[in-house]
Amino acid sequence: MIKDLYLSQPKKRILIQKDDLKYDGSNLVIPSYWADSLFDFLTRVNKEKIEPADLEDLSSLKHFLADVIEHKTEGN
Repeated sequence: MIKDLYLSQPKKRILIQKDDLKYDGSNLVIPSYWADSLFDFLTRVNKEKIEPADLEDLSSLKHFLADVIEHKTEGN
């Protein structure tokens, strides 16, 4: 069912691409194998230099990446 919804949407052209990173004008496409590296980079960020309002966004991004990492390793 979900697959059918995505198939009915017109395919967006890629505006910017660097290796496997893509941007279609509204979405960033980052391959899941980058999740481990991004999570590692974000855990090393000095949180004292980040505004309190932005810390919530950082936390959300880290949790999202952790969920991606967990999902990738479930089948292994």
